[in-house]
Amino acid sequence: MINVIDFANNQLRELQKVTNKIARKMFYFKNPIQFCFKFSITLILVVLLLAITPLYCVSNTAFAYESSQNTSHLSNVNQASVKYYESYNSKDKGISLQIVKSTSILTDKSGYHITILVKNTGSQDFPDGKIQVAFNPWYTFMSRTDLQKWSQAESRIPTPQLIGEVSVPALARGKSYNAQIDVDSNSPNLSNILYWGPKPLSVTYSSSDFKHYSSVKSFVTRANIGVKNIQTPPINVTLLIPIVAKASDWRYEINKQNISPSMNIPPSESNIVSKEESKADTKKENSNKTNTKTVAGDSSQVSKDLNQFKDNRKIRLSKKSIKHIASLISLAQKHPRLQTIADLNTLKSSGISFTPSAFMQNNGFDISKYAETSNSSYYQSSGIDAESWSEESSIPKDHTAKAPKFESYAFQTGGKWTLKALEQAKSNGYKTVVATNGFDALAHRFAVKNGVYDVQTSFGNVKVLSSQETLSDLANEKPTSSRSTGENTNAGKLNRIIAQSAFYQMEQPYSSRHLLITFHQDTPSSYIDSVISNLEKSPWISLLDLRSLSNAKSFSKEYLGYNPVPKDSAISNESIINRKSILNQLSSDRENIKQFISDILDHGELNNHHVNESDVQSLAKQNAKLKINQNSNIWSKNLLKLFDAMAQREVNDSRPNNVDSKGTHNLSKILISGIHIIPPKDVTLVSETATMPITISNTNPYPVSVYLTSYTNSMEIVTPRKTPVKIAANSETQIILPLRSTTSSKARAIFGLEDRSHRAFYNHKETMITSTLQISDKSGTIIIIFAFALGILGLWRQFHRKKDPDE
Repeated sequence: MINVIDFANNQLRELQKVTNKIARKMFYFKNPIQFCFKFSITLILVVLLLAITPLYCVSNTAFAYESSQNTSHLSNVNQASVKYYESYNSKDKGISLQIVKSTSILTDKSGYHITILVKNTGSQDFPDGKIQVAFNPWYTFMSRTDLQKWSQAESRIPTPQLIGEVSVPALARGKSYNAQIDVDSNSPNLSNILYWGPKPLSVTYSSSDFKHYSSVKSFVTRANIGVKNIQTPPINVTLLIPIVAKASDWRYEINKQNISPSMNIPPSESNIVSKEESKADTKKENSNKTNTKTVAGDSSQVSKDLNQFKDNRKIRLSKKSIKHIASLISLAQKHPRLQTIADLNTLKSSGISFTPSAFMQNNGFDISKYAETSNSSYYQSSGIDAESWSEESSIPKDHTAKAPKFESYAFQTGGKWTLKALEQAKSNGYKTVVATNGFDALAHRFAVKNGVYDVQTSFGNVKVLSSQETLSDLANEKPTSSRSTGENTNAGKLNRIIAQSAFYQMEQPYSSRHLLITFHQDTPSSYIDSVISNLEKSPWISLLDLRSLSNAKSFSKEYLGYNPVPKDSAISNESIINRKSILNQLSSDRENIKQFISDILDHGELNNHHVNESDVQSLAKQNAKLKINQNSNIWSKNLLKLFDAMAQREVNDSRPNNVDSKGTHNLSKILISGIHIIPPKDVTLVSETATMPITISNTNPYPVSVYLTSYTNSMEIVTPRKTPVKIAANSETQIILPLRSTTSSKARAIFGLEDRSHRAFYNHKETMITSTLQISDKSGTIIIIFAFALGILGLWRQFHRKKDPDE
């Protein structure tokens, strides 16, 4: 329902003023017949106008709440609106008219200020012209449709009151001009607004030859202070922004020689400071002109500055990401009413001391997409179990007696909250979820209400905090329509969000209502700052915290008369296929690491293996930092912990699956490739049997035990099929392989590596073997004896032959 009575009273007062003036003038007429005639005509007009006004209001209200059954009628209306829009701006080709900056909220002391950019984008020069800014101070918007049609220039609302105008010089092709209009608060152009609320504003440009014309529709909102209005309850609004790193923000520095419990994952909760330490840190930070935000005013910080860990962390954030997170935190510190919901891992890795209003699931895990796959074992084999994104694991652990109580909400980071997704969230400990979009598709059909819903699932009731989508879209630089040309600039969007919020407050029935506006963390901080600053200046809005929203009255499907939970998550099949591809790769890489731990590491030598600063080979291999007390079991567990921590971040990656850029794949790859074969160059055989040296290198910090496989592609030259090999940590081992040949030929020897379960894990290496002479042991002896006999016979003949007399 709309406040039709206020509107009608407003019109009645205006008409009464006009009637009184006319009556006073007519009182002095000497001709009483003429006086009576004119007075009767005036009364008839007043009665007709008052009779038409309620019908006009009711028709607009009925149009706003028209059911979906009248779609054909709405289509005809929209087509007519588009035709009107096209005819309205038929001369605006080649003109770009934009609101750069303007006053969104009018008060009795604000005045009006606007900066307008007009640009000649056509193919011909424009003569001089002017820009006019006008509005309708008496008009009250009757419905959301009324408001939207004005923004799309599809409404015939007149704007008779000129606020100001400015001359524009001639514009050559491609040239632009910035026009500034400033109107003082005492100007009579602004003093005739009797009732508060959004007013239609029109900005027009016209050339002096009237051949070029353009108009932009926007809003200016009169605040409900300093005017005669019935005081109604303010509308409660909660502003919320997430702080969570994207998958592309994470960087991985893997050094298998130095994987220890304190370095393989982001710093643990042991870095949480106590309340006393927090106060000391806060005092120190305040001296450096930095403030720290706390929950409920007295909770301690979650973590202290972690910069000392940045050189040792295997998982870290990019510098650009840390800078962006710092800007969001700075924004929250500037505006105490801005609520934050943060990922614990993101805060730890950023190295910034900050306590959010609430925490979210670790790494912003997409619960909706998890529910769509419906295969938890798929995730477990990839290193992502339910515990990794549970409510319990999403908040910092503080075991002190005065530990603050932190809250964690499941935050929408992907698809819509379907019933399956809500059940997954509830089963993993979350009592409250935040819906950024897509929840309650029918909410726009009714007067605005609390954005809090109570949904019953098979695991219990879940509270859903749903964003008001129109306000949230505008707060994230998204216009309400592509035809709303006034919202093509941030200034125009600010005008609209202020007008929209005022309209929501004016909607009847007047009752306490609480709305949620969620910002996207990719929205520029400067624009978010402008939105919050304007909302803070709006006296009809009361900005409250996230806990107040959670405690507000919730609505169930029984109360609403329909089910607000979406039936479809709106996640595309392509996205599901991409997620399954990522999980398959993660599962394969994790299986390789488990294979390395169980079937490649030499468990017989591991516990006796020590690498320390006194080990010459360790120093030569730069492995002296690996302490004695870190045995193979700890190292192996940390390998899996590191992999799982990276997998929980990489699974959210929506980019094309580039395997080589994944930290999980690289970890698996460097472990396996750390064991490699150094084959000899081409080998030549000159006997039936020979030997061939093969070198196997192990660059891992612990010894391994594997099988060397070898075979040839010829039956004449053979090698042993499998040979067990043990290689010490960071060293090389040479294996002597026997060769046997039966004839002169060439063969290609192929070498590989298998684990102790005889599963191949290494790409093959090849060596060419050439046999030039093949003799057996017996035949070789006979030949040698025969050659020796021939030599003796030759010597005997040389000494006993008769010499010629001539010699």
